[in-house]
Amino acid sequence: MILTARCDEAERRTAVGDTRQAAKLLAPVLDRTLLAHGRPAIGEAHPLLTRARTLAERLGITVTYTLPGLDEASLDLDV
Repeated sequence: MILTARCDEAERRTAVGDTRQAAKLLAPVLDRTLLAHGRPAIGEAHPLLTRARTLAERLGITVTYTLPGLDEASLDLDV
């Protein structure tokens, strides 16, 4: 919930031209540091991460992408 609020506020700040503060707000959302359980705070396939990355790219922030693990990827086999 806190990461969602940060992303929301970053979008608002971007809309009014405060890109420096928007970038600071996005930093924890984009952080891919592994936590104690061996995973980042939000998974690669999470919509919030996608949203944050899209905004970061608009701000000119370099964004890293990794492939989601099998446990994160959709296993929908109805192809």
